[in-house]
Parts: sequence; structure tokens; C-alpha cells
Amino acid sequence: MSAMFVVDQPDALIDQPIVITLRGFAPLLPVSVTATQTYADAIRWQSRAKFISNDNGQVDLARQPPVSGAYEGVAPMGLFWSMERLVSEARPLPRDAVMLPMPIRLEAEGADGRRAEIVIVRRVAGPGVTSHVIRTNGLVGTLFLPSGAGPRPAATQQSSTASNV
Repeated sequence: MSAMFVVDQPDALIDQPIVITLRGFAPLLPVSVTATQTYADAIRWQSRAKFISNDNGQVDLARQPPVSGAYEGVAPMGLFWSMERLVSEARPLPRDAVMLPMPIRLEAEGADGRRAEIVIVRRVAGPGVTSHVIRTNGLVGTLFLPSGAGPRPAATQQSSTASNV
């Protein structure tokens, strides 16, 4: 069997946990995993972790802690929340960047040279959701609206640097 990633949801919303498993690696040897996210073709983020494959040559990120890397302990989404921004030339984000899909390249290399890679996609909003930039009377924000008729529940997050708010 060739080395491979198995991902239960290769295209998912950013708040949905996904299950990532590696298969086809040599048993009981280190496997290095790198996750690289490119946001809006302008900013890159990356994390790394090293695992030891089990007796069957598998690594289950939801059940195994890394032996080294960007995070410690069992953390199914550890490769994602531990990413750090890569030093690179900063480019301005497009106006609609928040709605763009975020591709993440997952790469794995075993101590014996076996390699696997896959590109998954994370999204801020589901199908049919639209975003609307708001800049009115000192209010700055983004309104996200689902498709279809309302009414709907709403959530708001507010912050200010002004002392009178």
C-alpha cells in the first residue's frame, strides 16, 4: 500500500473538526507532518509535528500525540490551531478575502522516505451565505446572511478602543 492521507471531510467549514489519518507508512517509525495554509494568495501559515506510526504503519491525529512539533498532547485539530505566519512579502488582501476558500496542503514524510500529500479546503461560510461590508456612521463590520427567507437568530461581536463606549 502506498502512503496516503485519509481525511473524512476534505472540504469543510473552519469550525468543523475533521478526522485525519495517515496510512501506508513503515511501522513504528517517525512520520513528519506539515500543514501549510495559503490565505487569499497573500499570507501563508504553517505548522509541523512528528508522530510515531503504529504497528500497522498508521498515524491517527485524533488519537496520537506528536513526539515533537508545534503542539503537545492529543489534539485532533492541532496542526490547524498551532500554525504560525510564515515570514514573507506581505501583499494586500482582496476585499472579499473572508469568503475565499482556504486551501491547506498536508504533507507527510516517513523516516524511510515514504511520502503522502493532499490539499484540503476550509471555508468561513457555507453554500449560499453572502457577506456585506458595513461602513456606516462609525460602524465597521461584515454582515453574513444565509440564503432564503428569515427571520433568523443573530450574533454580534463588538469592540472599541474609545473610552466612551
